[in-house]
Amino acid sequence: MENQLLWSIEYLREEMIQVGLEIGFSHPKTVKISQLLDDYINTFTKTMDH
Repeated sequence: MENQLLWSIEYLREEMIQVGLEIGFSHPKTVKISQLLDDYINTFTKTMDH
């Protein structure tokens, strides 16, 4: 599970940067990806704490 989370985190990070550069970092699509990335990072952090 950790490897899949790490892969998803890296993918979303790259996607967020690419979308941000193309349409702006404050665009709703970029913000949505950022929020999803936050969720994945929080989930990963919780799995590491246990």
